[in-house]
Amino acid sequence: MVELTINGQKVQVEEGTTILEAARKVGIEIPTLCSHPDLKPYGACRVCVVEVNRKGRSVVSTSCDYPVEEGMEVKTDSPAATNTRKMMIDLLLSRCPNVRPLQLLAKQYGIEKPSFPTDHPEEDCILCGLCVRACDEVAHKNVIGLVDRSQARKVSTPFDQPSPECATCGKCIPYCPTGAIAHVPGIQVKGVGGLWVRLRQVVQLGLLALFLYLVWNTTRQGVEALPINLFSRFDPLMAFVSMLGSKKLIANMIPGLVTIVVTLLLGRVWCGWICPLGTVLNLYGPNRNPRIPDKLRQVKYFLLFAFIAAALLGSLALMWLDPITIFVRPLAGTIYPAILQKQAPVVIPQGLTTKERAAAVPLRPLVHPVLVIPLVIVLVLNLFAKRFWCRYLCPLGAWVAFLSKFSWIKRYVDKKICLEWGRCVPSCPMDTISYADLSSDPGECLMCLDCLGVCPADATKFGPQPKPGFGYRYDPSRRQMLASLVVGVGGAALLKSDMLKSKYPYQLRPPGAKEDEFLSRCIRCGQCVKVCPNNALHLALFEAGLESIWSPLLIPRIGNCDYDCNACGQVCPTQAIPKLSLEEKRKAKIGTAVVDFDKCIRCLLCVQKCPVKGALVQGNVPGRKGKYPIVNPDVCIGCGTCEFVCPVKDEAAIRVHAPGAVPRT
Repeated sequence: MVELTINGQKVQVEEGTTILEAARKVGIEIPTLCSHPDLKPYGACRVCVVEVNRKGRSVVSTSCDYPVEEGMEVKTDSPAATNTRKMMIDLLLSRCPNVRPLQLLAKQYGIEKPSFPTDHPEEDCILCGLCVRACDEVAHKNVIGLVDRSQARKVSTPFDQPSPECATCGKCIPYCPTGAIAHVPGIQVKGVGGLWVRLRQVVQLGLLALFLYLVWNTTRQGVEALPINLFSRFDPLMAFVSMLGSKKLIANMIPGLVTIVVTLLLGRVWCGWICPLGTVLNLYGPNRNPRIPDKLRQVKYFLLFAFIAAALLGSLALMWLDPITIFVRPLAGTIYPAILQKQAPVVIPQGLTTKERAAAVPLRPLVHPVLVIPLVIVLVLNLFAKRFWCRYLCPLGAWVAFLSKFSWIKRYVDKKICLEWGRCVPSCPMDTISYADLSSDPGECLMCLDCLGVCPADATKFGPQPKPGFGYRYDPSRRQMLASLVVGVGGAALLKSDMLKSKYPYQLRPPGAKEDEFLSRCIRCGQCVKVCPNNALHLALFEAGLESIWSPLLIPRIGNCDYDCNACGQVCPTQAIPKLSLEEKRKAKIGTAVVDFDKCIRCLLCVQKCPVKGALVQGNVPGRKGKYPIVNPDVCIGCGTCEFVCPVKDEAAIRVHAPGAVPRT
């Protein structure tokens, strides 16, 4: 046994042990880049230098290949050793400025940037020789080696020709400290999880195609067979908030509760595998943007808590920010009708019967360009950072992120086999993998497996991790949560106050919908607009008040509510529009028609076309000559057929008023 002193501590080790091994035996860490216990010491990187005092003489030398001697004194952190080590790190960083292990070492020793510029910042080989020694000592093949001199020195195969043996061997890969081995001719470095990534991509694109197919093909005729509301029903935020707002269990939204359970088990798979908007956002944009502060991730949590607070007061006015509604609205109200207009630009001919005119309207539906604005904003933000919306703003993302912090399955890194290359860091579309220790926030991890797809050592794992994933600098504090709840409550109370309440007399809702209950359930998705065969339903802007923004209104002048259709109730995911049978729908009161006798030209077309027997009859009006249409308010259901067919230009002579807004006669 040999006794020596390391940093003032007496150490006994076997003869032939190196200083580096002796120091590690007593827990003293000396940084090194070119040393590995499987291989003979080489002393290439010279980062492991220490100051050795032997027989009264001090010398700075590498510790990985210096055998211990009796009575020697070693200082690992003396000024001479530290300054030399710092200089070596600086030189290596100047050669390879973008290599993660060097950057971490440089930060540890206070080196902010390399002292010497380089013409090849992409260089990542530090010429440590570990791969060459592994090829010789472990694989026993001697296929690769260090060639050339000075700045041209590199690791390569003979004559830079790909070696067939290298393509199947790969024994040198675990020894490379920087990942540069991937650039040697013939050596293939692949992630172990490539198949999982491909599977996720297939699932994502398949579900996106299904989503677009449903939006396009779900019509009045196919509403049962092709449920456009399928994705909405599985939306966990819609399920939670709509039930909270209505204070009832909504059977239609039970699939959303299933998604919540799946999230608590598997993490944020909704965003990474299912969400159609997330799939689109995953296709382009930079993964990393250091100029955007991570604190901005808190915004989505503030929006979430505001959602919850507003729902507690029975207001879902903020649901137009849900990603499914952001995607469906422009497809249903802008893109789909624009395509149909282009396909059938013919003007509706005059002289059609009501039924013929109603049948012609859907072929030329109104295009609402304003509905596409939120989607365009989301897509443009993605140019600044991939999934910008998902990272910083999405309230649905915040909800599944919060749940994912409690998920059973989480991502973690096996430090024993991790190569520390940091390939997983730039691969993450949410930029949530820490550059320092390669850990990640389970709330921000989309379970997309991209990091697994680039990890050559299988060090990235996904498995049971029961400990909740809190403690990140952007996690909202309790004070911030309370503040956002207060804002949500205050905003909802303001929207419901008499000061901002709508006094719009023509605020007609779809059949069966009652105003207060309707607004506590309507998620502003626009799916009812898509299936309305007569183009009668349109999304409101400000005419019906702030709380009603982008909720559906029936506009009879554009199209009447078809007496033989109940598609809107069948497709509504939250049942804000009740799912009525056709018989029930025909009796549901939407509003009441009111005749303006001053404008009426007494054509009585409205009486002829009214589908409800006894709702409109012809009769006398005191003080006026001739027959006029007379409305029976007890029978009229407010379908709007009369207003639709009225030939009076501009505003019709007969208009449907909302319940409670009928003027006194």
